[in-house]
Amino acid sequence: MVGSAKVLIGLLLVRSGHPGADAIAALLVAGLVLFAAGRMMRRNVQVLMDRVPVSGAQETAREAIESVGAAVSLRRLRMREAGGRHFADVVVAVPSQTDLEAAHSVASAIEQAVEQALPGSDVVVHVEPDGRVQHAAILGVGQMPLTTVKSPHTVAQTADRLAAALEHRGIELFARIDHGAGARQAGMDLRDEELLVFGDPRAGTPLMQEDPAIGYELPLRVLIWDAQGQTMVAHRPMASLAGEYEVGEQAAILERMNGLLDQLVAEAVAAD
Repeated sequence: MVGSAKVLIGLLLVRSGHPGADAIAALLVAGLVLFAAGRMMRRNVQVLMDRVPVSGAQETAREAIESVGAAVSLRRLRMREAGGRHFADVVVAVPSQTDLEAAHSVASAIEQAVEQALPGSDVVVHVEPDGRVQHAAILGVGQMPLTTVKSPHTVAQTADRLAAALEHRGIELFARIDHGAGARQAGMDLRDEELLVFGDPRAGTPLMQEDPAIGYELPLRVLIWDAQGQTMVAHRPMASLAGEYEVGEQAAILERMNGLLDQLVAEAVAAD
């Protein structure tokens, strides 16, 4: 309507003796057309690129999912907005022993919760079994798997050598726990045994950002003990944790941790 008005004004001005008004009106109309085209292109590009809603809809949907209250772990929430509607793609994990009917009920409850929080939204829920290994089950079946090597040095000497290797690499030693000394202070008998706890938040934090439960395994630990006169050194193989926790693309960090532990232990048990 604004464009039509400008055309009419231009014609009236030309008729009244201003011949240049027609060109000016044409330029103004062209500007309006370009402006409208730009707005239309911007909207269409956002739709084609599956623009994430900026109105707080994603956080609203997340809160709705968490309000369901079932034993559900939110794995992924992807949202886009098109034509004034919100589209949500939700992936949740339920305990592996959950039967099909119960899993379907969970999915339905999540769909209803999101649709109530965001009226008119289109919600698709995918339910997966939680495949993470439960630590209690591991401990109940048998001993926790450890990588174990022999050391030609005493427990204290091996611990000192490991601490020196950490200091050389600039890795912080958070604690050095002398189990043997603690037992003797309590009036009990225990062969020499020490636990060294160390690490770097720059390595562990990305893992915990993916799966907070892996914090149970961190920081890194090396156990050194006297097995009837033979010093033994052991640590948990970190690479194996990739199958127990949902660390995603950060699994490579576990591989690097595993290599670091092997190097540290090798230095600690090396013969002089």
